[in-house]
Amino acid sequence: MFKNSALAAIDLGSNSIRLICARAGYHDSPSLDIFLRDLKVARLGEGFEPERYLIPSAMDRAISALKEMISGIRRHQIDQVHVVTTGVVREAKNQKLFLDRINETLGIQVRVLQGEEEAELTLLGVRSTLSGLSIPLLICDIGGGSTEFAILFPDDSKEFFSLPIGAIRLIEKFQVAAPMCRKKDQAIRAYIMGSLKKTFHSFCGHISTLVATAGTPTTLASIDQALRIYDPLKVHGYPFQSFQIKKMYEQLKGMNLHDRRSIPGLESGREDIIVTGTAILLCVMETFNQESMIVSEGGLLEGALAQTYQNITGHLPQIYL
Repeated sequence: MFKNSALAAIDLGSNSIRLICARAGYHDSPSLDIFLRDLKVARLGEGFEPERYLIPSAMDRAISALKEMISGIRRHQIDQVHVVTTGVVREAKNQKLFLDRINETLGIQVRVLQGEEEAELTLLGVRSTLSGLSIPLLICDIGGGSTEFAILFPDDSKEFFSLPIGAIRLIEKFQVAAPMCRKKDQAIRAYIMGSLKKTFHSFCGHISTLVATAGTPTTLASIDQALRIYDPLKVHGYPFQSFQIKKMYEQLKGMNLHDRRSIPGLESGREDIIVTGTAILLCVMETFNQESMIVSEGGLLEGALAQTYQNITGHLPQIYL
């Protein structure tokens, strides 16, 4: 039934719009092989604070990028396209206006994920692409408008959380410049730590493995390997020690935007938010007393694909990047 079919998932995020396409894999167990990826920085979350409206220029960029993506996958005979949105869209006062524009322009329905749904799909995406992870397991998904957390316990029970701290949101809330001054650094990290400790005080010290996904950790892995051309296979499963991330953070926050753009592995459009995203990651590691972490290329998008595949076939697939 599904052998020659292909699926696509699109994540309409606060900073970037990401696409993956996959076909049923030729493996012994249910599987999907990813054959196409695309990413466009649309900065949908720009100007969102403090009024919580999506501004017209940001909506225009996002719809234009989405239109290009949909047009680009038509030749691949995609059976289903699953479009999800997160972060600022779920909080936007003009959410309906934006979603109606997408439907009228492109004829597609967008699924607005609540925070816990996003965390659950992210956990599914990580587990579909990484194996052998020690439990209790913490998954951290750092976005532009929010950060999601999933905790998996030895009895297979799960906890999901979503906090309104994201890389773009922090820049706008604290009016961060580049280089970032010490005073702003201290204020941002105190704000993040306060939010994390309030939410996770009962979980601290009870995590065996931390896995981080989304643009901040994957970009840090790309920078650490000086990847001039992004390679998901070199990023997926990449290990980090906290001292390595602290060193990168100190270097990045002291640079201006022009100098950051020249760093091999740092994609265009992420030169400002990489610092606030890294601040979130460091605070998460400190809150949960983690000296090491693993980067996952698999996350929300892979989880959306896995869920779609399960709905069609009744089986959860292994996803091959």
